[in-house]
Amino acid sequence: MRILILFIFFTFSLHTCKDYKTEKKVKTIIVKEKLPLTFFPVMEIRRDFILQGKVYTYEYKFDQNTIRVATKKSNEGFHNEIYAEGSLVGKLKNNSWTAKPYYFKNKNFGLLFIEEGDEEGIWGYNIFFVKGKKIEQIGFVDVSSVENSSLDRFLTLTQENNLVLFNFLESNVFFYGKVINRSEQLINIDIKTLKIIKSKK
Repeated sequence: MRILILFIFFTFSLHTCKDYKTEKKVKTIIVKEKLPLTFFPVMEIRRDFILQGKVYTYEYKFDQNTIRVATKKSNEGFHNEIYAEGSLVGKLKNNSWTAKPYYFKNKNFGLLFIEEGDEEGIWGYNIFFVKGKKIEQIGFVDVSSVENSSLDRFLTLTQENNLVLFNFLESNVFFYGKVINRSEQLINIDIKTLKIIKSKK
């Protein structure tokens, strides 16, 4: 009888140990989640207005957010500033004549791209991370369309775990003012650190 009880206990312990190991292995598996970010048009609300004593050049609405663009003069000329909820959330590059917004999002977050450039063309885009009402500047990426396409027609975005992958729809792009093949350059955004990652293929 004692031998039978010991045998049953040993068998049960063995199965429990196997189940624990199986469970532990399942937990360490990393599932690659691929989610596209969909483009949504940004609505222009008004231009050239004064609000609470501050002069703004543009007001835009997207999702549940409203941003305003104000131009500020400096020793280097001028630069545009981006405001949300009455607070400054980002400064753009000096002497950019344009501050046109594009918005992409999925179920997790959004990315707001502000186009910058002058009479000679588009320089690139300042990027902002959007989560609910929170808007945080990530940085500038010096890339634009060779064919002068709008951003939503030459770029798609995909979230793969903690990275946002840039997928260029045109064979060639401007990168730091030079024409390169899209296969030569990788651009990603790490959404945990909010850093732009650039690397050659």
